Amino acid sequence: MGKIIRVGVDTSKSVFQLHGVDENEEPVLRRKLRRQQVLTFFARLEPTFVGMESCGGSQYWARELRALGHRVVLVPPQYAKPYVARGKNDAADAEAICEAMSRPKVRKRFVAIKSAEQQAATMLIGVREGLVRRRTQVSNTIRGHAAEFGVVVGKGLAHVGELLEHVANDPTTPELAKEMFVVLAGQYIHLEAQLKEIDARLTALHRGNEQSRRLAEIPSIGPITAVCLCAKVVDPKMFGCGRDFSAWLGLTPKDHSTAGKTRLGVITRAGDEMLRALLINGAMAVIQHIERSKIEPPLWLEQLLARKPKKLAAVALANKTARIAWKLMVSGERYDPRRAASAAARGAGPSVRSGRRNGFWPNKETYQRVWRTADPVRQGRNLHEDVGVIDRSKTRDIPTLPAAQETASLFGARVADTNSVASLAGVKTGHMIASDPLTKSLASRGPSTYGSARLHGRIKSGHPTRYPREAERSARTRCGSAGIEPASPHAELEFRAPSSAESLQTRTAAKPPENATASTNLCDKSVR
Repeated sequence: MGKIIRVGVDTSKSVFQLHGVDENEEPVLRRKLRRQQVLTFFARLEPTFVGMESCGGSQYWARELRALGHRVVLVPPQYAKPYVARGKNDAADAEAICEAMSRPKVRKRFVAIKSAEQQAATMLIGVREGLVRRRTQVSNTIRGHAAEFGVVVGKGLAHVGELLEHVANDPTTPELAKEMFVVLAGQYIHLEAQLKEIDARLTALHRGNEQSRRLAEIPSIGPITAVCLCAKVVDPKMFGCGRDFSAWLGLTPKDHSTAGKTRLGVITRAGDEMLRALLINGAMAVIQHIERSKIEPPLWLEQLLARKPKKLAAVALANKTARIAWKLMVSGERYDPRRAASAAARGAGPSVRSGRRNGFWPNKETYQRVWRTADPVRQGRNLHEDVGVIDRSKTRDIPTLPAAQETASLFGARVADTNSVASLAGVKTGHMIASDPLTKSLASRGPSTYGSARLHGRIKSGHPTRYPREAERSARTRCGSAGIEPASPHAELEFRAPSSAESLQTRTAAKPPENATASTNLCDKSVR
């Protein structure tokens, strides 16, 4: 018999099936063991690579076999199932596990092995969830029976005691019914006492865990969610980025794309249901505080709530919260509200890939920060900090537009390609030709006036301005101070691909102001 390099184990309550292969991927071990024989067999076996399905009892066996010197992994059942050749029996399942654990794609999705302390914390959270569910069942049972006797109170657990008191004092309720209500009241009171004890233990566990305390600093995450994250996310570094972590929680949309068309559906709802529910409930609590004007919302969330339902916005906020939590768990940093506010001011919602921005739409806070100073050089530096210069090698092959470069020189900043120019002008993609006379006149008088024209304008490509009313007031005020009468109620920017003749004409006609050219050169040096 050759050296065993890999062993797949199909577990159950009493019978364990083993399948091992050698260096040539030839089966050299097919054996069935009883429960009391498992540890004895692996203690005599030379340390090797052992894999099991992630199911009930697998965490215990993984810890025991790891203590014997073996390298143990847990394979998700949905990834082992495709390797079952034909038929359903223990030997075929063990062979499928042995084959699946060798595949590179499956290796990226191994389930982390919890320590005994982490398993105990997970049990604490599970027991609490069960008690909450039973308390809800008992309270609903009390309400349902009381309604049959004409006793109804308001919603919420706070009114259950009032309901029981009304039933006890109601002369029309039979004595047998009152005795049954006493039984249900005893169950309800007992569950309340147990929940208080569990919450006290959970609070103590939270205060004793440094990572849990750091996670609880994130808005929408409390002690329960923080402890749950620490207990269920054993190794956060197994995720390559924040988006992988949110996808593991089932907070990313389903992909139904085909024939080059991107079609995204509802969230996948994969992964841990309890952890996903806690994050979404915390996000809903934040949105309720926003509606009551108790906190100031981030700009991206405020805009999302204006055009989407609350539940959808809560899922988006939970997605963003999950990515922040992953970053804190990986880096060991503390939550910084100032960094979060700065990201929100730059319009940074949940991006397509963590840490990457495919285009940028300047917002009100950005313009206020960029044009806070009258120095064009500092304006350019602020603009670079907020927008950044996009590397042409990482963008689509779009020819540089001279008219856009002229506009960039008016802003007093260097731009690498058309996408950056579009970002500066407030447009995600497309070529820009400033054809409106009012816009050109405003742009020639300074970047602040140009920003007002951008807000005041309409974009023909289908992207309306985000602040129409404020833009109306701001543009008219600035035009009046500049001595310009708006030619039309809505100044327009035309976005289209230029012809070669227009490009040549714009290139020869582009004459930016001298101060703008000087500031551009200075910005180039500062960026380099």
